[in-house]
Amino acid sequence: MATQLYFSRDTKVYIEFNNKVWEVPVLDGFSFSQGNNTSEITLNEMESSGGISRRGRRAFNDSLAPGEWSLSTYVRPFASAGAGDGAADDSAHVHAVEEVLWGMMAGADTYNATTFDFENSTIIPATSIVVGETYEIVTVGSPVTNWTAIGSASSPVAGMVFTAGSTVPTGAGTVKRKVTAHDASSNKISFHASNSSTLGTANIYFILGDANRTVMKLTQAVVNEASIDFEIDGISTISWSGQCSEVLDFSGSSIVQDTSEVSKTVQVNGTVNSGATTINLDAGHGAAKGDLLFGTGLPATGAPITAVATNAMTVAATTAQIADDASLTLRKPTLDGTAVQVGDVWLDQDNSHKLYVFTGTAGAYVPVSEAVTGYPTQEAITDTSNFIRNRLTTLTVDGTNTTGLLGGYDLTLTGGNVSVSNNVTFITPEEIGLVNVPIGHVTGTRSVTGSFTCYLSVNSAARDGTGDKSRDLFEDLRALTTVVTNNVGMTFSIGGASGKRLEISCPTAHLEIPTHSIEDVISLETSFQALPATIDSTNEVTFTYKV
Repeated sequence: MATQLYFSRDTKVYIEFNNKVWEVPVLDGFSFSQGNNTSEITLNEMESSGGISRRGRRAFNDSLAPGEWSLSTYVRPFASAGAGDGAADDSAHVHAVEEVLWGMMAGADTYNATTFDFENSTIIPATSIVVGETYEIVTVGSPVTNWTAIGSASSPVAGMVFTAGSTVPTGAGTVKRKVTAHDASSNKISFHASNSSTLGTANIYFILGDANRTVMKLTQAVVNEASIDFEIDGISTISWSGQCSEVLDFSGSSIVQDTSEVSKTVQVNGTVNSGATTINLDAGHGAAKGDLLFGTGLPATGAPITAVATNAMTVAATTAQIADDASLTLRKPTLDGTAVQVGDVWLDQDNSHKLYVFTGTAGAYVPVSEAVTGYPTQEAITDTSNFIRNRLTTLTVDGTNTTGLLGGYDLTLTGGNVSVSNNVTFITPEEIGLVNVPIGHVTGTRSVTGSFTCYLSVNSAARDGTGDKSRDLFEDLRALTTVVTNNVGMTFSIGGASGKRLEISCPTAHLEIPTHSIEDVISLETSFQALPATIDSTNEVTFTYKV
């Protein structure tokens, strides 16, 4: 028997979030793993009267450590076609192939298939809205909120999406917070819903191999960190990492079949008496040994077909009479030979083995038909025109809000990085006598940090320190001896000032004094921390995709 090997380049990744599935193209170098936590008992005693000193030890498995995963994606914005199979929107709005990961990272727990965006389902009073953020009206309120004045269109109704203006809201209306806000020119990722003790979770599936596929399922996965590197000669890439509750080999709970073979109706040919072990079906049934029959006189979990002789199916004894021409349901079993359960997965042979998850609410087994998750979008995942070149990246630095800094510095980048971390921790019970499993996560301090590099340069006409080059930035920051926290507005435009790009805005960043790097061409590296305007706000950073 040949040995099956698996190659990383054959892998596909799917994310199941809010009962929907996204396929996310990833780069080589992805990983997932889960270890365990152990404790040990040791003996350490003096010699007995017989000259024996016991020095033994025992080890115990206490718990599973949280699973860890990482993957990388390209930055890939696109304008939706607005129609057609797999379209991301019903209008020509901007979206991103990796958008689902941003939604999870920034506090979304729901995908809204009507407005095509990620949102937080927690309902908050309209009086809590923040200027510049995007919301959906839940109730207009009584007394009615001043919707039109604060940014909504006229005749506001539940479900209407708006961006808050500067007018102070009044009334008793309620809203939901949009984590992604898109239109024909941009898609803004906002963290205004991320002040929460938990974040939205997903099941992440890694489908390994191109034959005899292995399905690895990461349960309750959370996005902990996103890091964007813009090396001068590369394609813009985001490195994602996080944790999960369990890493499971889910292959036994999967079906690999054509669409028409997963479940279908077959007709009984001839009355089947109670207690009989043979059921005759009409020709063309397509049944095979191991398939399951469901219906009158058969177990709720399905009757396995143990033998097939043309149209005669051998099963366990029926418990009731089955009428001639009665309809039964024929289903393919999962790879472990059992009936499909809610949460099992289907790899569609008709469609490049795309992954679907079986859904339903009718108990442990789906008794009537297999409903499966939908795909909100399959748009642009094979497009080759939506990659971004790092070499075109620009940076604007505005020190207007800090005395001693200029309103703008002329800096040309040679590289940089921006990282966002939720500092997630998983919680695990500590019962003795069991190998405990992580039960969930909590968030820590949100952290946005980064750095950028540029050559050491000076304007030869302003060598007195009044210039706006990198040497002047160094000197101006070093001279801030009475300012403990500077306030600098920064905007990275990854991909350039026009066309497809990702803009990263840090309106109140704290810059550290640049450090010199002595190479062939002397460079400066400047680290920064993106801070919120107030310690309890969430405006450290926004990510905006543009096309």
